[in-house]
Amino acid sequence: ATVMDSLDYDEKPEFTARQIEVLQKIAEGKSNKQIAYELNLTEGTVKYYVTAILKKLNVFNRTAAGLRAIKLGLYVPNK
Repeated sequence: ATVMDSLDYDEKPEFTARQIEVLQKIAEGKSNKQIAYELNLTEGTVKYYVTAILKKLNVFNRTAAGLRAIKLGLYVPNK
């Protein structure tokens, strides 16, 4: 499957509130270190969340996760 094929996957997975916060930060282009600082988590915990989010979204990288978050309405970029 290509990245574009996986982006057509429209099912909206169930996320915890914390996973949604992390996903929104990913969509903003933040690094794990920045996310950890902003959400008062360890970097290891952020990595755990990121792995779970990528799996739930059926994507292989952060960019695709951010795009999927926008497509599913979980993140609205500032205009």
